[in-house]
Parts: sequence; structure tokens; C-alpha cells
Amino acid sequence: MIWEDTCKNVDKTDPKSLQYIFQDNIVNPETKVFIDKVGMGKTFKPGEEGFFALLGSVNGKGTAYLLLQHSGIIGKKTIKQIVTYKAEDGAYQMYLEFEEWKQATAPGPCTSTNTPNDD
Repeated sequence: MIWEDTCKNVDKTDPKSLQYIFQDNIVNPETKVFIDKVGMGKTFKPGEEGFFALLGSVNGKGTAYLLLQHSGIIGKKTIKQIVTYKAEDGAYQMYLEFEEWKQATAPGPCTSTNTPNDD
């Protein structure tokens, strides 16, 4: 993976320091349509309308795939937010910010005192 090589051999940093991906000059028509539909110049967080549409675009899928397939190198991460905007020259852009994945804790044992009826 180029990121791992760059970190180790050029920057002398930990590959797990990856915090975001910036996508400049998006030309994929599907992604551009998604961005137009959800809105330009907006920030989308998980659960908000538009977040999963962008994540399901060709550009969003590529980033999600990277996070899943290379978690051993970059650490377990989730996408914290996606920001859409246009450059001064009109190029479509997306910024996808990551955060460390936090495993949800399982609920405790059932503490209900209700018992089934033996009728």
C-alpha cells in the first residue's frame, strides 16, 4: 500500500495517523449527480440525510473499501463526516474525515423480573 510505504520511508510516521481523504476534481457522473441532489457546500454525518447516498457513490465506496480492506495497516476507522463543495474552477470535491472505530458495548443481562405464564 502506497500510504504505508510513504509513512514508513518518507514521513517516518505511523500509517494509522490517516485522518481524512480529500477527493479533488471528481469527474464520475454518478457521484456528481449524488452531490447535486444532496447539496453542495454541506457537511453530512452518519444518520443524516445524504450521508449514505454519498457513501454509496463510486467515490464514497472506494473510501469505504479502503478503510475495510486495510484496517490492519491504518487501524479500524469509520467515516465521521463527508463535506461536499466546489473549487473556484468549478471542480466537484469531497472531504471524508475519519475517526477511530469504537466497538459498541453489549447490553447487560436481562434484569426483568417478569416470568412467562405457565397457564
